[in-house]
Amino acid sequence: MRTSQTEAHRIREGRHRPPCIFKQTGVEKRKHPYPAHIFLLKYSFKIMHISSLTVVTTLFVGIVFASHTSQSSVSRLTRRDHDNNHNPFANMYIMKDKLEYSQDGLLVYYPNGSIAYIFDKSVRDIRQGMSSVVLRNQYHQPLLTLNSQDDICFSKTHYVETNGSESHHMFEIDPRGPKADVYNFRYITPEGEEIIYRYERNYLDRGGKIYESRKGKEDAYVGLLERQYRWEAWLKPGAQGARTFTLSCTATSPQVEMVTLMGLVLTRTDACKL
Repeated sequence: MRTSQTEAHRIREGRHRPPCIFKQTGVEKRKHPYPAHIFLLKYSFKIMHISSLTVVTTLFVGIVFASHTSQSSVSRLTRRDHDNNHNPFANMYIMKDKLEYSQDGLLVYYPNGSIAYIFDKSVRDIRQGMSSVVLRNQYHQPLLTLNSQDDICFSKTHYVETNGSESHHMFEIDPRGPKADVYNFRYITPEGEEIIYRYERNYLDRGGKIYESRKGKEDAYVGLLERQYRWEAWLKPGAQGARTFTLSCTATSPQVEMVTLMGLVLTRTDACKL
């Protein structure tokens, strides 16, 4: 193709400019009254600026997430090491892993098959959440009685000791939405000290760990609830064993309260399907 005389004249005078691959529209010309190649350059700088901000933001979020994950991992490792150094779980109690009411309640056994306690829960108004819990000894004598006015699945539930008791026992169940449930119970000792116990239930089953919290001391791992298959003859196990719900705890932990917690976990998870 021949260059026209006008183009040749422009080239000789240095006024020739190669065609721009980025053409401006009329609106863009009014908004940006500078040549198209300068507009393209400034547009590229804007894209680079936005990309840089995106990279910086992503890096910042990644650092924060990594820091949080690292702290959580350290916390879990610390807790795991702390759990491995607990006092021995000298006592064990066994319940059948299904609700079989007999003799006015759910039976709690010693490992040898003798009855240790009887746990009984009665619901007076399921819609209003009115229920009561009684733990009795093997002679059917009541040891602890609790009442609830908000015993409803998927909501916070409180069990409070009947009036007149100086220990002021209170059990609380916190469903925590999509997270695993947390149970807390507290009472006041004859010396006036308040002790708090926290049960952290596993996410996928009713088992979990129990911790004791005292003012001015580190939390102590004092109990474990878990599902087990057992083969003691008195359980009449089948070919795969008998399904049980067991409590293992330290000898110094409050046995009545621990067994009451055990019964509450079993009945709550059965009624609310975890």
